[in-house]
Amino acid sequence: MTPSPAAKFGPAPSARESIAAFEPTPRILGLKERMLAEPRYLSLEQALIITEVYQRNEGASVPVKRALALAEAMRRLEIGIDPQELIVGNRTHGVRAGVVFPEAGISWIDREIEGLPTRPQDKFNVHPEDVVAFREKILPYWKGKSLEDTLRAEFGPQLDAIARVVKINQKDHAQGHICPDTAKWIAVGPAGLRREAAARLETAPPEQREFFECVLTVLDAACDFMRRYAALALAMAADAAPADAANLREVARVCTKLSRGGAETFREAVQALWFLFVLLHLESNASSFSPGRADGYLWPYLEADLRAGRLDLSGALELVDALWLKFNQVVYLRNSHSAAFFAGFPIGFNVALGGRDEQGNDCSNELSYLFLKAQDHIRLPQPNLSARLHESTPDEMLDECTRVIGLGTGMPQVFNDESIIPALEAQGIDHRDAVNYAIVGCVELTTHGNNLGWSDAAMFNLVKALELALNDGVCLQTGKQLGPRTGTLTDFASYEDVERALASQIDFFFERMIAACEKVEEIHQRVLPTALLSSVIEDCLARGLDVTRGGAHYNLSGIQAIQPANVADSLAALKKLVFEDRTVAKDRLLAALRTGFEKDGTLRQILLNKAPKYGNDVEWVDRIADKWVTYFADKFKGRVNYRGGRYHTGLYTVSAHVPMGANVGATPDGRLPGSPLADGGMSAVYGRDRRGPTALLTSVSRVRSQHGSNGTLLNMKFLPKQFMTRDGAKAFSSMLRGFVQLRINHVQFNVVRKEDLLAAQKNPDAYRNLTIRVAGYTAYFTELAADLQNEIIARTCFEDA
Repeated sequence: MTPSPAAKFGPAPSARESIAAFEPTPRILGLKERMLAEPRYLSLEQALIITEVYQRNEGASVPVKRALALAEAMRRLEIGIDPQELIVGNRTHGVRAGVVFPEAGISWIDREIEGLPTRPQDKFNVHPEDVVAFREKILPYWKGKSLEDTLRAEFGPQLDAIARVVKINQKDHAQGHICPDTAKWIAVGPAGLRREAAARLETAPPEQREFFECVLTVLDAACDFMRRYAALALAMAADAAPADAANLREVARVCTKLSRGGAETFREAVQALWFLFVLLHLESNASSFSPGRADGYLWPYLEADLRAGRLDLSGALELVDALWLKFNQVVYLRNSHSAAFFAGFPIGFNVALGGRDEQGNDCSNELSYLFLKAQDHIRLPQPNLSARLHESTPDEMLDECTRVIGLGTGMPQVFNDESIIPALEAQGIDHRDAVNYAIVGCVELTTHGNNLGWSDAAMFNLVKALELALNDGVCLQTGKQLGPRTGTLTDFASYEDVERALASQIDFFFERMIAACEKVEEIHQRVLPTALLSSVIEDCLARGLDVTRGGAHYNLSGIQAIQPANVADSLAALKKLVFEDRTVAKDRLLAALRTGFEKDGTLRQILLNKAPKYGNDVEWVDRIADKWVTYFADKFKGRVNYRGGRYHTGLYTVSAHVPMGANVGATPDGRLPGSPLADGGMSAVYGRDRRGPTALLTSVSRVRSQHGSNGTLLNMKFLPKQFMTRDGAKAFSSMLRGFVQLRINHVQFNVVRKEDLLAAQKNPDAYRNLTIRVAGYTAYFTELAADLQNEIIARTCFEDA
């Protein structure tokens, strides 16, 4: 992998002052307005092309058909350019389309296509003729052949048996959550990668030849894709206004050059970067392909332009603004079930900035500040901007992060080098790669350009496991026997008996989860090989092996433990009130849990108010959360995933705390049946962290960060007035310093008044541009389903840092 150079050229104060004064240009404002005005529609164009290619090549292998289908899509899809665009390219002619990808999933679309415009979450318009085309041309061919259908046919009953405890992901879409080798792609382009693949083909053994031939097929088409944009730009320039014509001619020059080799200027580098992500989405239609620490590998191009006088900082910022807009033009079509778990179209273009190098030096540079200023300008959900902090982060960078957080867009979220780098190294990651870590999607941690991290393999509902442990393995909601018979609460003579029952339930579902994850990966290898992605992941070309088959240098699988806060609160209530103080009888509590507290509201108030809660700096309660996270994480030790890599743990929910809570009955912490679990992953249950932000951070710090090497998530909410005074902003920056010192992996912030959120619910049209931090990503508040809106409103809001 081409290393990301550490930035050594520190900006002069005058440069930073000039960046602070920049305003978005009329070009950027116009492009943004036109983009947001375009409605979201279902798109069948690529699905029809894929289907035609497969039908013409029935005798070919799946890797060959996949490569041919991608190549034909790159050469045939209708493309478009706004004459004022500085950065061009998309996977559809318009923007924000929901692309149907038949190789991954087709049956769910058959079930849901008519309801896409009216479903509760992540709506898409559908042309009536597309419903007909889908049912007549696409569905008949793909029924039974897609990833979704294959998995259902071969493993459906096993998935259903664990579904209330474990959500298995990647069942109907390709695997994303990857940071490709952006630096190498920008430096050599598809033409350079093609030369490397062609040279390796000449000496490849027979079993590798097909892989290299597929790589050549897609890289040739990638060059053609760029040339198509060059030709369109030149054609448009002939009839354009003079200023637009000049821009279009430059677009054509850049695209032509990139089709032949690598970038040399900042504009070329940014355009090359965007082309890479368009092409990866064309190949896999997956979420969370992320650029990583872009202020590192893009900086040499900008620095050279600045030194040569080819570009100034204002021109560079306009290019960054233009890229930020492009990140919002790709959305992701999910089934209604997944849309509830990943609400608000989180496509996951995660851009990181700052951080330290191998020697511990700060890596922030002028481009870091331009990224933060672009977030100020654009204020849209993408990219998912992430600031990497460490003990030597300059005050100026910390203060600028604080200023942008105070804008209320939910970004940047904050990551901690001091805890994350050791956590990754504990998973076998080399120091050099761990220091250059990237974030993909929401909060998932990965290495840059050499890892298929499969970071969202599954979500394990620890709270549901506790419910089963207290009720002899029987689901409180359905009355069905889901887990092993471990006794009911009334059978337990001690708190330790409760813990033993919980461990038994976790063990039971854990083994079934691992079997399901292995099956999903095995079918991905059969159905969705990815030649293009393999060309930009280190070691795949050297090994002659597709990335889905273990070609990457690192092959991790990440599984999320959900939700330690509810488990800690529930076990704390049992320990103190039932087994120590004996103020709550076991039979009374079990009866209340089975009836959802309908007949014993008094007991619910006792549980809510008389037992201490996680998030309030009560050490013994916080240690309960840590104990069960550790128990779960330790179960992965010595296990190898289907690609030969390690499993590791994440502590984040995306928006799964709402639908997963719907699957859980009443719990001993006083939570009502079906209500949301704690948000985030490290967060306290909303409304229960009552001793302020410092107490919350202290509690979170007691859950060991090394158990969150796949990513952790802590949500915090502040009032806007915190950032309206110099003292308030400084206090917030100081809190961020404390976050670093406490060795917490991640924190993100909503800066909003409850009154504004309530007003947005009543009058969504007036608050169309209100963005909110959901769980590792930002979304438009008014586009979220009502239950998720209500959960966000209920989160604790801190008056002061």
